Amino acid sequence: MTQQLVKSISQRVVILISDGNIKKFFSSLGVVFIFRFTTAALNMVSIALTVRYIGVAAMGDITMVQNAGYLLVIPIVSGINYSIIKYLPQCGIKERNEFIVSAFLANISVTALLVLAYISASELFCKITGFSTDKWVLSIIFAAALNFSMVMESVLRSQKMFFRLSCLKMVGSLFFFAIVLVCGFIMKSFYYFVIAMIINQCVFAILAFRDIKIERMGFSMKAVRLIYSYGAINMVSWILSYALFSTDIFIVGHYCSAYDVGLYSLYHTNVRNFFNIMFHEVFAVVFLPTIAEIDKMKVYRKIIGLIPLLLPFSVLANAAFSIVMYFMYGGTYEFNWLYIGIVSISTGFHSIYWMLNSAFTVEGKRGAVLCLWVVGVPLPLLLAATVWITKSFGITGAMVSSLIAQLVLIGMFILTIKRLYLKYNISAMSPIVKG
Repeated sequence: MTQQLVKSISQRVVILISDGNIKKFFSSLGVVFIFRFTTAALNMVSIALTVRYIGVAAMGDITMVQNAGYLLVIPIVSGINYSIIKYLPQCGIKERNEFIVSAFLANISVTALLVLAYISASELFCKITGFSTDKWVLSIIFAAALNFSMVMESVLRSQKMFFRLSCLKMVGSLFFFAIVLVCGFIMKSFYYFVIAMIINQCVFAILAFRDIKIERMGFSMKAVRLIYSYGAINMVSWILSYALFSTDIFIVGHYCSAYDVGLYSLYHTNVRNFFNIMFHEVFAVVFLPTIAEIDKMKVYRKIIGLIPLLLPFSVLANAAFSIVMYFMYGGTYEFNWLYIGIVSISTGFHSIYWMLNSAFTVEGKRGAVLCLWVVGVPLPLLLAATVWITKSFGITGAMVSSLIAQLVLIGMFILTIKRLYLKYNISAMSPIVKG
């Protein structure tokens, strides 16, 4: 049995090594990994210091501000980061300048309008959600800074400037770490941590903008329409993904104590966030440009075939990370093997979902509608299940509901591709998509 398993793994590795696209992918990934892993490690050390400085409950406040910012940034960026990654590599030198300038000017205009709208809605939002005004304002500022960071990053990604991108991310993280390290001794409030996150994004955006060569100004409404027509579909899919993956902290906040919110953040949200950093800022930085021109069904089949290798690795890695972080936090909360097990398995399946999602996101409208369909169809039922299970079983229920969601989404991907994507063409799902 063991020999057969080793032989099977060896055969899969040989197949991987012989694939030219995968060779190219891993060579680029090696360039990015050291810098981005160090960046992620600095972020985790900063969280550990903050837990030691101001306690578990404060992490709940930080996570809620952060997640609110992640929601607010979706309409601001409007998916144009995906459009830039997809279309900019296809542009000539003349079209490239026009495309970048058009994207930047449109994004600045949308940012200004939506920030004003968010500020105007402060009183109403805070009344409905119970959010304090200062948390809401910090969320708005964080969203605006994150937006500019994402747009600049997408330009560097599209030009495959992976090493430079990693260096600039490292610089921003060093600013973030220094602020947390110093201010933690002075301020006994979570505000300094959120301010450090904002400065981190701003430093990266400014440095990245300096590296983007714009030879002459130009503007094209045709480019703007292209950017936002493709970006809009991804934005809707992103909103649905957010509703599924990030509203859990607010549901926990509604039904559980402030301490439980902090505990949930440390066991579940921070582990998931670390995965998202490693996936979206290390793996996907190289993965998306590499597969942009490859047949997506070929990528899909490789991902499905590699699940027996990828899933155990991801589960074990997340379990090890959770245990390490517990000791880094100084044992300021109870150690729970059940939480670690549920979150590790859930995040393992979460990694498979995001690989499938990323593979089709860069295909165009056809792939974007597929991802929208996969999340949108089961979303109401999954959200209702999360509310009911969390209300009944507390943070344990919230963790279990997250695991259920990952399994349902992967099942939806496989079912949708087999039943609709291949058999009837994705346009059968949406009359607005022509291919």
